[in-house]
Amino acid sequence: MAAALLAVTPAGAPPAASAAPPGRILSSVSCPRVSSCWAVGDQTASGVTRTLIEHWNGRKWSLTASPNAAGSADTFLSGVACQAELNCWAVGGATLGSIRQEPVAEHWNGRKWSLSVLPEPAGLDADSLASVWCPGATRCWAVGSAARRVPAALRPLAEHWTGRKWSVVAARASGGFTALAGVFCRQDTNCWAVGVGAAGGLAEHWNGQKWSLAPTPSAAAELLGVWCPGTDCFATGSSRFPTVIAERWNGRTWSLTPTSAPPVKIVGSLQGVSCATSTSCFAVGVQGQANPQTLIERWQRSRWVKVKSPNPAGAKLPVLRAVFCLSPKACWAVGLSINLNFTGPARTLAEYWNGRSWSIVRTP
Repeated sequence: MAAALLAVTPAGAPPAASAAPPGRILSSVSCPRVSSCWAVGDQTASGVTRTLIEHWNGRKWSLTASPNAAGSADTFLSGVACQAELNCWAVGGATLGSIRQEPVAEHWNGRKWSLSVLPEPAGLDADSLASVWCPGATRCWAVGSAARRVPAALRPLAEHWTGRKWSVVAARASGGFTALAGVFCRQDTNCWAVGVGAAGGLAEHWNGQKWSLAPTPSAAAELLGVWCPGTDCFATGSSRFPTVIAERWNGRTWSLTPTSAPPVKIVGSLQGVSCATSTSCFAVGVQGQANPQTLIERWQRSRWVKVKSPNPAGAKLPVLRAVFCLSPKACWAVGLSINLNFTGPARTLAEYWNGRSWSIVRTP
């Protein structure tokens, strides 16, 4: 059951690191070039969680050294974004004691990853970041959640990088529980962040001066990923039945879009979405309860259509948590898999789209 909860927990509200299964998990991926991709997550052993970063060099995935927060027993990464091959940011959190958690960011300068502890909202000491996007060489946005302690009611957290420092920017809350899970920026003055609020699926827009709430139709739902290939945007997640859900922004309003979910509700979640063009998009996640399987859906004009998605042999719970498309013929999806009896450690999972089909690619 713990593994099932991991599959659908919103990225904006990550479970305590101690609840993570032993092994390695990938939570996000970004590719500045076809021959260069970064995937980030965490690795847990003996109850201690450390950051995990893997790199694709065009031939294979390999582990890369990544720092951890000093004094923290558990440090994890949830999101990564590369503005250029020598300029990438990864974000996450680090636990300190039993009730504190601080947001962290790691930067790649072409030689190594370096870690910084980010500022926190006044009076909130249990904070973490779930997603990051960099619309320019010296501009990035990161979003997540903040609270007074772990566990406690969550508030939205948004932070901005100006090329010199990270700073907290006020985000709009929706009721007493609000967490942001995904962010995408067309430019530094035009960003969307999605997550969950008291009324369900949440979308916020940054216009260069402030974040403002935009009405969404997804009551009793959570939105986990967002991508804007043009003036329109796509957001995906799960309803609290739970089953998959997807929405589209047409420049004026958010509306639900059909997915492959059957009329009878099947447990599932679309945790990430990416578009190479306005007509070439993939959403990834997991579906099924007794026999969970990876889920990949492709945007077909007006609806999402399920496509064949491979699963590791013997995996009991394979989950795809993020996707990144460089072109209609080159996409990466990453996540995790747990073996048939839930007895072994979680293993990283990566799948590649070559324009015709998805295939599993070996990871460390």
